[in-house]
Amino acid sequence: MLAGSLVGLRAIELDDLEQLRIWRNRPENRRYFREYREISSSAQQEWYRKLLDERLHDMFAIVRCEDGQLLGAAGLCYIDWMRSSAEVSLYIGDGYIDAVYAPDALAVLLRYGFDDLSLRRLHTTVYEYDIHKRDLLLGANFLSEGVLRDAHCAEGRWYDVHLYGLLSYEFNGEREHGIRW
Repeated sequence: MLAGSLVGLRAIELDDLEQLRIWRNRPENRRYFREYREISSSAQQEWYRKLLDERLHDMFAIVRCEDGQLLGAAGLCYIDWMRSSAEVSLYIGDGYIDAVYAPDALAVLLRYGFDDLSLRRLHTTVYEYDIHKRDLLLGANFLSEGVLRDAHCAEGRWYDVHLYGLLSYEFNGEREHGIRW
């Protein structure tokens, strides 16, 4: 298990799937996910099988350190080993992005991505109404990398999608190094 101050990241187990699916299917949470449709049990099982078979995603259960209670999920998705990058995914089941557990889970995930996997770049997208995720990323020193205007439709309206990224040397407080074009 990868441990932080309050939470740990451990492998997702079969017993976690139903609770994760319930959280993902809540309308108040689902509006923040790329997959906006309700997830069936069979789709969740298929996702889990692919997760175990591929090295495209490293997903973890977020658990509370003090008692091991399942809190949510986090991971690095669409890992591109050639370009040394991955997309950050994280949610707390009750509250989506909270001010207590989400920052600790993100810190653990960033250490894993940069220090353990030696990735150079982590990135993610944020819908313009998702101020909690935006604030979480800015608090972890992610930088705004651009905006896709009117790129996401939710609840009958079009929203901008904001791009955020963090480079390994920024995370580690080092100076830029490597080849620049």
